[in-house]
Amino acid sequence: MSPAPLSPESAADNIRIATIHLRLGQLTLARAELEDLLGRDALDSLGLAALAEARWRTGDSDAATSAAEAHLETGGTDPVAICIAAEAAAAEGRPGDARVLMDRLPAADAAALDALFAGMPRRAFWPAGAVDRTDIDDLRREQRTFWDAPQVQGHADASGGEARATAEPGSETPGVASRAVPGPREVLEASGAWASIAAQMTVGESATRQLAGPRRQKAELDPRAELERARDELGAKPERALLRMALALRADPTIAPAVLDAINLRREPAAALLRGDAQRLLGRHLEAEAAFDAAAETLES
Repeated sequence: MSPAPLSPESAADNIRIATIHLRLGQLTLARAELEDLLGRDALDSLGLAALAEARWRTGDSDAATSAAEAHLETGGTDPVAICIAAEAAAAEGRPGDARVLMDRLPAADAAALDALFAGMPRRAFWPAGAVDRTDIDDLRREQRTFWDAPQVQGHADASGGEARATAEPGSETPGVASRAVPGPREVLEASGAWASIAAQMTVGESATRQLAGPRRQKAELDPRAELERARDELGAKPERALLRMALALRADPTIAPAVLDAINLRREPAAALLRGDAQRLLGRHLEAEAAFDAAAETLES
């Protein structure tokens, strides 16, 4: 037997209540309510956006993407739905589509993005803010001014080289071949400085590679194994254990409940900060704020 249909007014009230539960961090309840409304075909565009967010924050990315795309197809502009669709495009190897969706956000500064994601992992390359093209143009003008300066152009003369020719076409002196205008590298090579610069660059790159060592691959980190190792280290090396848990949580947000269980009675500032991250991943924003406040209090003591 199919559920009874809802009137538009009743559906709107139910969507509003489910959205309030979602904002209060009651994700399971909110999703159950929204899924029920979806089964009754009672979700409007805003309801689809709320359903997408509820699915996303409960770890069902594929279903969240479906709801987010349905919301956007109706002409919706919910920022969280845009983030969900952009993340899905990036995860599927469609950076162009992800960029188009990212450009639809009214604001893309770091604070706004942190508020939208609220601890959810990010795959797409989200900008920290709008790019100011005037800065790039100023930098290019400064570079042109530097290379056109007399002291740079005169390096060739100081080392015994020839000054570059600047004659206009058709004004060449008879019997003298016209010379091409050298670029910055040619000027430095003529002055003997290029070999020294190149050698320093080579040494610097080699030293950087030696210091960095082999790059750690994401696949090498097993979050659940790291969590178990952190549990064993909590007694003897708590700082190392909490750092290990923080890295594991960032690699796999689904272990948030296990992290909370592991640090249940710990009161170190690092533990409070980690507790806040885990609570925020679970959508418990009030508990997360309380944990962050507890960590901040240690800075004032």
